[in-house]
Amino acid sequence: MASKQIIISPYVNINEINPALDHYKIRGTRVHASIEDALVKKFHNQINVGESKIIDTFSLVDYDGDYRTSALGFKMVFYRTTTFKPCDDFSVRVPEKYFQEFSTILAGKIDKQVLFDVVGQIAGVDSLDNVKTKGKENVKISFDLQDLSGDRLSCTIWGDLARTFEASIKEHENSVVVCVIRFACLKEWKGNYNVSNAFNTTYIHLNPSIPEVKKFRQMMPNTSVVELVQNEDEAKNRQPKLFVGKKDDELVSQIAEDDLNIMFVSLSALIGKTMLFKISITINNLKSDKGSYVVEKFWEKEDMVNQFVKETYRKVNDN
Repeated sequence: MASKQIIISPYVNINEINPALDHYKIRGTRVHASIEDALVKKFHNQINVGESKIIDTFSLVDYDGDYRTSALGFKMVFYRTTTFKPCDDFSVRVPEKYFQEFSTILAGKIDKQVLFDVVGQIAGVDSLDNVKTKGKENVKISFDLQDLSGDRLSCTIWGDLARTFEASIKEHENSVVVCVIRFACLKEWKGNYNVSNAFNTTYIHLNPSIPEVKKFRQMMPNTSVVELVQNEDEAKNRQPKLFVGKKDDELVSQIAEDDLNIMFVSLSALIGKTMLFKISITINNLKSDKGSYVVEKFWEKEDMVNQFVKETYRKVNDN
């Protein structure tokens, strides 16, 4: 009796896979994979970030939950019999399709359960902050990314990644830095959105040599260098700049959402200071009772503040 021949189908895209079938040659998009605890020791030396592998013998199971690395409804699971071979002709570049536009992120129009990539110019970096979240000591660092349209995206990263980012960005001080965040997650607070890291999954690359970054640099309208906050005094002097172009809810959204007792340092930096603000009043303010206004400029020079006060009181007295 002749044995049954297994026919392996031609290459297909991952998102076209039917998990009920047994054999595929696959290619195409990101897919999440996991290894059971008992097999970690067997495979941990065979899988390294950035390497391309041909994987043989695995299964596909349902995949859901928060902070998924793929929008697919299934993930790969490895067996003891799973094997890995080098794949030399596989592209290592980050596909452009994974990058999300700032406008889409700021509008909250992406799936908050799926991690994404983002690219932008670093427009400012805060100092590393020690905070307490859920009763435990932690560290965070905040920075702004700017896209080609001038839109800004607030980013806050936590833990070891924050420490690594702080050390890396210091090496790029006073230079133009394009940042790529891979596997970022979207955070929301009172309708405002910012980017954060998802546990140990998120990677941050500064000035990586990829086509998307080269293209971004060629189109950048702003070539300002990175400004770093080095110490507490410098941080207090620089904090008012963080108000420019932002609403109150956007500032408050940078507070750790699981510890609302923490006041964002830019808010506390205003205590005891006198300064002038140029406020933008939009059509939304005129047509509604909306009380949020955007600060376009600010001045701290004492002579300007005094002159403004004199002119204002003079006009009031004249009337």
